[in-house]
Amino acid sequence: MMNPFKIQTTKPLVLFLLLILSLFKVQGQVKIGDNAEDISPFAILELESSDKGLLIVRMDSEAQDQAFSQETPVGMVIYNTDLDMLQFYQYEVNATTGRRSGKKVWGTSLTRSVHITPPAQPESGDLYFDAEANQLYVWNPIQKEWIPIGGSANGTAVTPDEILKGSVDPKLSDLQSAAGYYPIGTLFLNSTTGYLYMTEDNDNDGQVDSWMRVTGRGSDNLGNHILNKDLHLKTFTLIDTDGAGGTPGQLLTRTASGTLWADAKPSFTTTNGLNLNNKVLKLGGALTEPTVIQTDATNTIAITGLESTTYDPNINLVSVDQTSGVLQRVNVTNIVQEEVIKHIAVENQIQFQTPLVINSTSKINVYRNGVLIDFTQSAMNMIQVEAPAKCYQGDEIKIIQFQ
Repeated sequence: MMNPFKIQTTKPLVLFLLLILSLFKVQGQVKIGDNAEDISPFAILELESSDKGLLIVRMDSEAQDQAFSQETPVGMVIYNTDLDMLQFYQYEVNATTGRRSGKKVWGTSLTRSVHITPPAQPESGDLYFDAEANQLYVWNPIQKEWIPIGGSANGTAVTPDEILKGSVDPKLSDLQSAAGYYPIGTLFLNSTTGYLYMTEDNDNDGQVDSWMRVTGRGSDNLGNHILNKDLHLKTFTLIDTDGAGGTPGQLLTRTASGTLWADAKPSFTTTNGLNLNNKVLKLGGALTEPTVIQTDATNTIAITGLESTTYDPNINLVSVDQTSGVLQRVNVTNIVQEEVIKHIAVENQIQFQTPLVINSTSKINVYRNGVLIDFTQSAMNMIQVEAPAKCYQGDEIKIIQFQ
């Protein structure tokens, strides 16, 4: 049987816990830290402290990509340790139309912008705006000084390399002055935030119609935004990763290790059997070093279109060294050499010396008194007439040997 005393003491406890939980659900607000009773009526969660802060989840870009996807809800916040920035997940906004797309991207709470005060350790290309002098400067690491850029606005039309200034973001009404619309590519600097804006012509009618914010990481904060208008800053000097300014005609290119200046028309020298003729690289010229071309049964070398010719003692043939494979030339008269020797036989003589060492009996012909006879090799440079043939006193034995 169930214990009735246990039932009487447990039921009120359960009811009390349910009541407490329901109160928390109705309240719907939590405050952590100092003055816990004083909570804003607009906050679901409030933090208050005079000596502590909120530590957001920290991770690098690789961990971020693995942890989140397009299924992640917008509003997610993390601190990216690679970028040293607070990032939030948001819908991508088209930089031209201002409309939200269905794709989600990571935005940043910070944008590389113009410094209001000179940084203690400026980097190449950093911008600094002097509000008192109404002047924008760029840091030149080679000269190790701030270089002034362009001019300042004076309420009249400005040339494209001048920069407008204001304490708030520019509005559509700021696209023109008393002298008319500003040129495409005119810059406006918000001296309060340090953000830089540029005039654009979105409908391509030749007249500016919007301001585009120029950011350090692009419109989607991922570095993918590309300006489709010319940025008219005549006094800007582009520099590469090493701080070099390049020379006239060079292009600033991006590599895995940074940006560098490269010649638009690279210069190179042809050598070792190659030549450059009217911007065309051709085969032909003197070899300047030993050169090997490896072939095999599949990858062969062929020369077609050779002319036919007849025997000419002035013609050279190409020969290949069996050991090194080196090509050489040899005169056609040296390809086949004929050596002749004559012997006057004695009675019953059957062996005779050849002109050269024998490397093949097929290259020897033996004549007895002008008649071709058979023979065998008896030594390195000796032949023997075949039995039952034998020579008589005074027979002429003529041996012709080819090499």
